Amino acid sequence: MSAPSTVIPAGTLVNGRIEAPRDLRVEGQCEGQIEVGGVLTVTEGAFCCASIRARDARIYGDVIGNILCTGAVAVAAGARVVGDIRAPEVSIHATAEVDGTVDLLPPEPVALPVVRTRGHIRGASIERPAPPPRPRDE
Repeated sequence: MSAPSTVIPAGTLVNGRIEAPRDLRVEGQCEGQIEVGGVLTVTEGAFCCASIRARDARIYGDVIGNILCTGAVAVAAGARVVGDIRAPEVSIHATAEVDGTVDLLPPEPVALPVVRTRGHIRGASIERPAPPPRPRDE
């Protein structure tokens, strides 16, 4: 079972910096800065006047401010974004409004597991074999 997301209900105004370690669902209004470790969902009828940083963003309402995501941004039908969108994956519905630039970023690098192998080390105490004698010129 996944952890529940934080919800800002309809009729609520939050002003300032919002930090959510997981998902955030905005049904009301937000002003300021929003940082989300998971998915930010701005529902239909919701309004955000904020700079947004999140893993993923799903916009169904209105956003005024820049959006920066490490994953994907989806701007749904009837949604409006006034600001720049930067993410590796961006989808904008044909009836959505976006007034700003869209930059596709390279995806986040994936960390590879460390593989340890056994190696042989030569130290100062190990004697190397002598090279074979050279033939003499006669």
